[in-house]
Amino acid sequence: MPYLSDFRDLAIAGIVANLLDGKFNRVLQEPSKVSVAMTAELDSQFATVIVGRELLVDAQELPATNASPRNPEDIIAQTVGRAGEEIIIGVRNGNAAANEVHTAVFIEPI
Repeated sequence: MPYLSDFRDLAIAGIVANLLDGKFNRVLQEPSKVSVAMTAELDSQFATVIVGRELLVDAQELPATNASPRNPEDIIAQTVGRAGEEIIIGVRNGNAAANEVHTAVFIEPI
């Protein structure tokens, strides 16, 4: 089961278009169940999750737990994707301070 993770510091009003950019398994190799879990250090952190052509989450505020994401407690999106579809996770810092965002993506072939 592929697993992708990212720990990112975001500057004030920082935006990242795709946290998974450059990671090999961001493009599904076979039909798979995709679960995305995310947390943040502070409030006002927003995530957008896209798998293939499906927008799963659009600017959802992340829980401010300041801890690594847990499965299933911190899952914010879950879907089934086809081989060749890309997982895109964008984030935006809406806080007046720098912040950390923690991401875990669980990929289970079906």
